[in-house]
Amino acid sequence: MTAGPRGRDVRERFEVEDVSGWPASHHEDLGSKAKVWLRSPSGQKWLFKYARREDDQAEDWPEKAAAELAVALGIPAATVALADRSGHRGVISLDVAQGWTLEHGNELLYARDPSYQLHLPRPDQGYTLDAVREILTTPACSTPPGWVLPSWSAYDVFAGYLVLDALIANQDRHHENWGVLLDEATGRRALAPSFDHASSLGFMLTDAERRERLTTNDQGRSVSHWAARGRSHFEGRPGLVALARDALASCSSHAAAVWLDRLRETTTEVWDTILSRLPKSRVSDPARIFASEVLTVNRGRLLDACDDLRGRDAGFPG
Repeated sequence: MTAGPRGRDVRERFEVEDVSGWPASHHEDLGSKAKVWLRSPSGQKWLFKYARREDDQAEDWPEKAAAELAVALGIPAATVALADRSGHRGVISLDVAQGWTLEHGNELLYARDPSYQLHLPRPDQGYTLDAVREILTTPACSTPPGWVLPSWSAYDVFAGYLVLDALIANQDRHHENWGVLLDEATGRRALAPSFDHASSLGFMLTDAERRERLTTNDQGRSVSHWAARGRSHFEGRPGLVALARDALASCSSHAAAVWLDRLRETTTEVWDTILSRLPKSRVSDPARIFASEVLTVNRGRLLDACDDLRGRDAGFPG
């Protein structure tokens, strides 16, 4: 039995899957990090994502933690496991397409507007909530496969993705990090589960900087100040909390009610349990404590920012 970041006892760690023997099909060209598609012994298709570093700035553990937080919030998201491959650490992420064709956001935005800057990592204009809502509220685009709550639009679910981003400080929801699934046989289209959450929870900081921000009396170096600096890839680079708030304000009132209720119910105990289950070989104590504080700060910031939306969510069940 081991102690978590707040002193809680944890009985089991997340397993690290050895995928050295899984056959590779092809490398994935999208994104900035090395990735390879693998087949598991059961025949499932998984993407192995190599950690670019293997020190206190590795980004494998935040992706696993984010995937588990998505489960806690009821957000459709890729299944993720910590993994090793031939001596290299990383994660495996189960293919979200599952036999469908994945159309990325930049392709959808370009189809909507041929002047859209399809190949720029940070387009100057056009990547807006209004554009995404237009794409996802078309009658032909449904909620993710397996979604059970009735009367939701795909955009209602997407708003939850942005709530997750704001909570975990994910600054990488660029226009290739979301998409729509296409069933080419039937023409059915559905929002893909959320994926690629590695750029979260201050993974890029060193342990020395984490310790400083956790203990300093300088408000300009505090965890709260760091969290408030988080920016999205959307047009104008709005803050993550502001973007999530705008998404909740522009989705249906019953969906906003559910996401806010789930956020209120997701407490420190939930994420400390998740963080405590990460193997010590993958994440340091300062990284765990810093991540927990980021989640605490961002949950408070989100609820404060959405306080004026409470009138919209009265009377809707969670």
